[in-house]
Amino acid sequence: MAEGGTPELKKEKDIIDALIKQQLIKGNVWCLIDSRWFKQWKQYVGYDTWNSGMTGESTTNPGPIDNSPLFDGDIKLKEHLIDELDYQLISKEGWDKMVSWYGTIENQEPIVRSVIESGMFVKHCKVEVYFLELKLCENTELQMLVPKQFSRADTIEQLAKVMKEEFHISENTEVRLWNKYMTNTFELLKPSHQTLQDAGLYTGQMIVVEQKNDDGTWPRDSNKSQSSKFISSSNQSMSLSHTSTRSSTSSSYYGYDSTLRGHGSKPGVCGLSNLGNTCFMNSALQCMSNVPSLTKYFLNDLWVDELNEDNPLGMKGEIARSYAELIKQMWSGKCSYVLPRGFKVAVGHFAPQFSGFQQQDAQELMAFLLDGLHEDLNRIKKKPYIEQKDTDDRSDQVIAEESWGNYRKRNDSVIVDTFHGQLKSTLICPDCSKVSVTFDPFCYLSLPLPYKKERQIEVFLISLDPTKKPVQYKLIVPKNGNIQDLCKSLNKCSPEIHHEKMVVTDVYNHRFHKVFSRDDGLNSILDRDDIFIYEVPVTDGNDPNTLILPVYLRVKKRKNEWIFKQSILH
Repeated sequence: MAEGGTPELKKEKDIIDALIKQQLIKGNVWCLIDSRWFKQWKQYVGYDTWNSGMTGESTTNPGPIDNSPLFDGDIKLKEHLIDELDYQLISKEGWDKMVSWYGTIENQEPIVRSVIESGMFVKHCKVEVYFLELKLCENTELQMLVPKQFSRADTIEQLAKVMKEEFHISENTEVRLWNKYMTNTFELLKPSHQTLQDAGLYTGQMIVVEQKNDDGTWPRDSNKSQSSKFISSSNQSMSLSHTSTRSSTSSSYYGYDSTLRGHGSKPGVCGLSNLGNTCFMNSALQCMSNVPSLTKYFLNDLWVDELNEDNPLGMKGEIARSYAELIKQMWSGKCSYVLPRGFKVAVGHFAPQFSGFQQQDAQELMAFLLDGLHEDLNRIKKKPYIEQKDTDDRSDQVIAEESWGNYRKRNDSVIVDTFHGQLKSTLICPDCSKVSVTFDPFCYLSLPLPYKKERQIEVFLISLDPTKKPVQYKLIVPKNGNIQDLCKSLNKCSPEIHHEKMVVTDVYNHRFHKVFSRDDGLNSILDRDDIFIYEVPVTDGNDPNTLILPVYLRVKKRKNEWIFKQSILH
């Protein structure tokens, strides 16, 4: 326990509870705490009423704050950590109070992160747990990559300054920054006041710095007639220097460069370059591109006369325009691949969940695209009110044709022509036995994936015989099972121990974090939990003449000698 003493536990709980629930404000600083340590602290102070049976007990005291499970090595944070599952966010003030009460393990620095505005169009505050790692290089040495971490809130101008310092470029030298995508595909970064997030940069992106020649020309301008390919988001270039900054007029438009030529490329046989983790979007677009009737519709410009910019349910025609432009590039026969940035920007504008560069669901993207194209190209400018009629024992053929006709009076587009259909639904009244038949429209059908009904849990079996060593097992158990199922599964692997003579525990930091009851669900056990199953001499834990107690053995030696800790059941 750190010096200064611990206040009354309820007061401590209330203080930290308020600091955890503080509103995120841009620029504020928050810290990460390992979730296992934090759960132990919650049990110690009785944070949750359902888990307050051991409040204030010395056995539940979490000890010094230990964030080592969050690190991969000494200083690098593990990848793919999840908020509230792997770590708990707490304001800097809350962290300082925790440290004053409990201290930290030796030589461990706090994990400090800032609050930034996230999202390209709809802004919201979030703690930036993982920084953006870019690969930096000079135009003359494209193979010499220097990895550097940046905040997504940093600007391109700040990026340029860091690159000048890294590559020993004079502050007064004008430079241009380029995204390098594939083998010889470059995109000019602009304007300089944009944040790295708004510029669409993602982890692993290669950034090239180009210095202006003494004669005022740019090295890459002289190479444009060669094999390099350039993509620019406007007609003006950008220069960055210490003394002056010039940038183009801000624009949300990103063109598809028609100079991406492949020798003898076949129309439609065209790749889509990844913009971060956008393979989900590329796969959906390739599927759509290979629907012959839809692609011919866009290539022949039939969409132009049917564009419905005034549809309140549509996207003002932007989705249709960006998709049409992309399809023309893919089917021009001039491109071996294109960068679908313009389409992605348009989609992100109307569906912020797709505005970033993280992996998303391809089916969700396709559903949005089909709906967006339908509303942007709906030939019905003013939708009439349609009153549904009773079936009146009419034939399915008549009802289906009537339902489809009513639907087409409000929805008439190339998407309806190509993708939409009807599903028959039959309802029978349990009282009067009246039969009601309806035909409901659909655009796509979602089929469930096979559901895994089992999972694997690693456990350590501690025998009642002290001469036997602990044995590790990997058990297959029902995914929605309980502790009883876990014990029975272990009994099959170790038949000499009856499943009713087993006690299942979760051990953390050499302490019993939890002793499970037979009815506890297995969903409370995480893959990274250390599960120890102890053999006990009795079959009924409710025997009034028998009491099972957790016992902690500790042998502490002075100075440089080691410390032995063990948890056992008696």
